[in-house]
Amino acid sequence: MRNIRKNNVKLIAIILVMILILGLGIIAIINPGKYVSFIYRNSVIIFIIGIISIIVSSYCIYEFGRKLIKKDAVLTINNKGINDGVNILDYPFIHWKNILNIEECNINNIPHLKVFIDNPQQYINQKVGFKKWILKLNLKKHHTPILLNAIYLACSFENYKKNVIEDYKKYKLIDKDSIL
Repeated sequence: MRNIRKNNVKLIAIILVMILILGLGIIAIINPGKYVSFIYRNSVIIFIIGIISIIVSSYCIYEFGRKLIKKDAVLTINNKGINDGVNILDYPFIHWKNILNIEECNINNIPHLKVFIDNPQQYINQKVGFKKWILKLNLKKHHTPILLNAIYLACSFENYKKNVIEDYKKYKLIDKDSIL
C-alpha cells in the first residue's frame, strides 16, 4: 500500500489566491461604476463578474480549506484500487477491476491520468450538484469522468504516474487471475 501525502504549501497558496479574488469580487460589487473602463463599459457587467468571483472563490476556499484541514486527505494506492482523497472532486474509490485503461494527457498544460472505467455512470451518480456536473463534463469531453493529477500531492507527476501504472499492471493481473 502506498500513501502519497497532500502538499500543504500548494493548498495554502491556492487558498490565499482565492481570498485575493474574493476581496476583488467584494470591491467590484461595492462600487462597480468606479471600475468602468474601455474593456468593461458597463457597471452591470462588473457587478456580475464580482458576484461570480465571490461565489467561485468562496466555494474554492471551502473545498481547499477542507482538504487542508483533513488529516486523511491522502492518495492511497493499494491492492484493491485508488482512493484520491486530495482531489476536490472527491472521486469515489476506484477499483482496479473497474479500470479498463489509464492514459496520460495534458489539460491546460497540466499532466493528468485519464482513468477509463467500465461503469462511468455509476461513479457520476455517486455525486451531486457541481461535482456531478464536472464529472459529466469530463465524461463528455475526455471520455472518462476520472482525471487524476498530482498538483496537490507531495510528489512529482512522473513519480505519481509511475506508482499508479505499476500498481495498475500488478493488481489488474492479479484480479484477472482470481476471476479465472
